[in-house]
Amino acid sequence: MTDYCCFPYNKGMDIEKLAKSAFHRYRTVPNYVADALREAILRGELKGGQPLRQEEIARDFGVSRIPVREALCQLEGEGVVTILPHRGAIVSTLSAAEIAELFELRELLEAEALRLAMSNRNEAAIAGAAALLEESDRADDPARLSELNRRFHLALYTPAGRPRLLALIEKMNADTNRYLRIGLSLMQYQATSQAEHRRLLEAYCAGREAAAQSVLRGHIAAAGKRLIQYLTEENKIQG
Repeated sequence: MTDYCCFPYNKGMDIEKLAKSAFHRYRTVPNYVADALREAILRGELKGGQPLRQEEIARDFGVSRIPVREALCQLEGEGVVTILPHRGAIVSTLSAAEIAELFELRELLEAEALRLAMSNRNEAAIAGAAALLEESDRADDPARLSELNRRFHLALYTPAGRPRLLALIEKMNADTNRYLRIGLSLMQYQATSQAEHRRLLEAYCAGREAAAQSVLRGHIAAAGKRLIQYLTEENKIQG
């Protein structure tokens, strides 16, 4: 059994910095705690299966257990934390099969969003996506790259005018985000991803729906396969 260290003592994790940053953005204690924990999980500083003990988190943040409990419930709703009966909260883990299913769902949902968006695409959406693509060329932080990638795809899909569909897509992205940050950044996938983004944007601008659909589906499928292969080889997930 893996010997996971407790939350406050995870070496190399600057949780104080994360917590302060979260507090400035949210100003409410549960969101403050949730933001710091989420960021630590997404960065891989809190590992899958690691226990999140309320007493220790509350002590480390200088708060009561009530806002910590609320923060953990919020993170459970986002899929990054699992609360087990009689055992407490742990950082969620996904199997290779679960990750494969999430990427299959992403491919279906995003292809539909792209189809709906292309007939309503506009200069603002195209300019916004292009600007995000250029910004991604200059970024090297995995967290920033992940956020820019999310916003690039969202910029293309927004003209679809389907907020519930986009919310589902955002949920799929959130479920795989920490794996993408850790795995794809280490696999040096960014150059390939950017090239695919450019082909997607070119087809989108030209109104070539079939080409855009082909690029998008291939982009998502390839990312999922690369990620599963990497994580399996590194024994970070179970098959």
